[in-house]
Parts: sequence; structure tokens; C-alpha cells
Amino acid sequence: MSWLKTLALSLGIAAIPVIGLARTAAVIVWSAPLTAGRAAVMLLLIGGAWFALAILAGRAFPRHRTAAVSAVGWFALAFLHVGQLREPLQGAGWVERWHWLIVLIAAGGIAVWIATRFENQTRYLTTFIPILVALQLVLLVVDLVKLDEPAPVAAAPAEATVGTPPSIWVIMLDAHASPKVLRDLHDVDISASTARLEAAGFRVWDDARSNYSHTLVSIPSLLSGAVWDPPTVEASYGEMLAGLHGDTPVVRSLRDAGLTVRMIPANWSRSHCGSAIDVCFGDPRYDEHWHFLIQSTPLPDLFSGALAHPWPTDGLETLKSITRFSHPGPHFTFVHSLASHPPAVIGPDCSGVSERDGRLADQLRCTHDAVFAALDSIDLTTDVVIITADHGYAVGDLSLAPALWSDAMARDRFSAFTAISTPDDCESGIPENLSTAQILPAVLNCYGGDVPVPEHRFLKVNHISHGGVGATQLDWDGWSVYAP
Repeated sequence: MSWLKTLALSLGIAAIPVIGLARTAAVIVWSAPLTAGRAAVMLLLIGGAWFALAILAGRAFPRHRTAAVSAVGWFALAFLHVGQLREPLQGAGWVERWHWLIVLIAAGGIAVWIATRFENQTRYLTTFIPILVALQLVLLVVDLVKLDEPAPVAAAPAEATVGTPPSIWVIMLDAHASPKVLRDLHDVDISASTARLEAAGFRVWDDARSNYSHTLVSIPSLLSGAVWDPPTVEASYGEMLAGLHGDTPVVRSLRDAGLTVRMIPANWSRSHCGSAIDVCFGDPRYDEHWHFLIQSTPLPDLFSGALAHPWPTDGLETLKSITRFSHPGPHFTFVHSLASHPPAVIGPDCSGVSERDGRLADQLRCTHDAVFAALDSIDLTTDVVIITADHGYAVGDLSLAPALWSDAMARDRFSAFTAISTPDDCESGIPENLSTAQILPAVLNCYGGDVPVPEHRFLKVNHISHGGVGATQLDWDGWSVYAP
């Protein structure tokens, strides 16, 4: 096999994850420049690595050059795809880290068998790779035709009377439990951080709650000031994603009231700004496809520490970027940061460490430091600042049926760190029993708004097949002992 043909095959292998990155750029338009750069690097690294291995294999087995190169190609394809089984198999408790050594040995054996089984190995290799590339291109085209913004949630009111509020900041920390739950269930004391917030004029709720266990429903709920029942969540989940991007009646009403609406999305796949947003501060450094490429191979298990989890470290950068904002006129700014999201992979010096090597206490301290640095650039004498969470952590298996949830599981998942500061002490009148969907109505009504405040309702949300969700309302008021 000529080196030109070997190079073409190697680039074909590399093109599979590269096209996955192209799909990311298609759905997150503002990430396109950086994604293109990553794709170029990936093409060189992956294609170059497999090209070098194929050339070495051909030299090591000159009599069987074609078979050797074919074996390397088939092994490359297996390596890039076998890891997709990693998370479901590990989640089911069926595999451990050392099992992937057996998987790789088996993949190598199968690659050699394929490469030596057929008379024309090159024909099989050169047809199989283009087929995979073609499938990726089809997926890319499908993503491109799905770029239309989803409609707002049909169950929400057409508009809301929000009054004349000052500038409002909503900083949502993903998966940050309340101080009480952190003390009781995780043995983590954040009293130093809460004291700093209180000294700055914040009211900190010791045990506020999230209404939903699922981020992709909790964010629309907060931005809509509404809690939907299970049938509405299940039937409107596709449309509800519009709320994740900031397109809700309440947000649109804030813009109609003269506030510039700004948003920093969470920077995961498909997270972008909706049509109701005036300014999008997209930070594309976290790219779920880039991370998934590595996660979908056995590398993280075979080489502990080979990959630092991007959520917390890039989430810190998102919080730090607040200090670079300009603040012309009244605005409503929503920031969703993954800095507090498990796993605990931030070390004592706030730098990234390998997965599961960090401590939750260090991760939260670093997150809080980034929040305080951001607050230094905000005028608390004129602006409303809301710091909250979409949900808490997870003690136990979230996939369990609600009837099997313990009190600790419910308290942990539905806790939500919440602190509010207003320039006129509005927050002091907000009830102690507070849930995330009530926050914006309660604050806006302090400034002449007439936004209905929803009653407490707590729904467990699960992914189901074909991209939908299932929702179950818990027989639990959020503060008493959970009784399924």
C-alpha cells in the first residue's frame, strides 16, 4: 500500500470526529472559529498518529504491508468507537478500568483477523471509512436544517407585567446544593462564603429548593417564573428548550420594559442564545463534542489523569468573564456556570485535576472566589443580583423510580443554593421557603410587577428514549420528610 493511500486512509479516520466538531459549529454558530481550529488540530493529531502507526506497521511487516496497514486502520476505528459503551457499561456496574485492557486486546485481535481474512483488505478499509464519513455528513446536514429556534412553551402566558426593575443579574451555578444540605449530607461547610455574601448585603437562604431535578427544565422554569405539571413537561419538552436559551414571556417582557437582555449560555452542546436575547456572550471553550471524543475512547480509564473534566474549570472562566462586561443602561443578564458541577475536579489551587481526584470543598471554594471576583465589578447599590442553582447534587442513583427515592436523595437533588441582593432591601420580604421558579416573580413584583408566583411543586425528570423526558411529581412539599 502506497504512503499516499495510507495517508488518505488516516485522514479518513480522523475525519469522523472532525465532522462531529463541524456539527457543533453548525448548531453553536458563535463557536465556529474556535471549533474550526480544534478540528484542524484534531485532524493533524489523529490523522498523523494513525498514519505514523500504519507506516511503522508496514515497515515491521514488509511482506504483509497491506494487511498490517489495514489492521491499524480497523483498530483505529474500533478505538474511536468502542469507548461509546464506556459510560453505560460502567454505570451498570459491568466493567472496571482494567476491563478496557481486555477490550483493546480484543479489538486488536479482531482488527488483525479482518485485515488477514479478506483477499483485498484495502478494498474493505477504503469503502468502510467513506461510509462512516458519509453518515457523519448526513448528521451534519440534519443538524443544519434544525437550526430554527423552537417556539416558546405554549403553556406560558403570552406576556407578563414586570414593572420597572433596575438592572438584574441572575448567576445560576449548576448543581450547587444549599448550605444546609451541604452540611448535613456532604460534610461541607460553606459558612465562610455565606458570611462574605451577607456582609456584602445578600440574604442567603439556608435551604432553598429547586422545582425540577433536571437542568434543561429547571432553567426555563426559573426564566419563566412558572412550574409546569408532568404532562406539560413531557408534551412540551422540545419547545421548552427555547426557555433554556432565554426565550420566555418574562424575558421578552423585560426587554419590552427597556432592559437590554444579555446571556452567557452554559457552553454545552446546543446551548446557544435565543431570539429574545439582545447580546450573547457565548464562551465556546467548553465543547461537549471535543470532550466526548476523548471520553468515548478507553483513554481516561487506561491512563488516569489523562483528561481534566472541563465543566468546573471552564465554568470558573465563565464567572471570571463577568468582570470584562460593560454595563450600558439597564440590563437583564443571565449567566449559567458549570463551575460547581460535579465531579470534584478542582484542586486546592483552583487548577484542574484528573477526574475524581478533587474535593467538593475545594471546588466550591474556588467557585465562590470566582463569584466574589465577579461581584467586585457589579454595583450592588443599584443592581439586583440573584445567585442561585438549577438543582443540587445526587446521593444515590437518579435513575431509580421516584417511589424508591430516599429522603436524602430528594433533599440533595432538589436543594438549590440561593442568595439575593437588591438595592432597596426587597429580598428581606421574600418567604423563607423559596423555590427557584418563585425567584423572578418575587423580585419583579417588588418593582411594580404583576407576575403570578407559582406554588411549590417538585418534579423528578428523566431522559427517555427518542430524546424526550418523563416527569413525575413527588409527594413531598420540599421541606418535610419525603414520603413517596
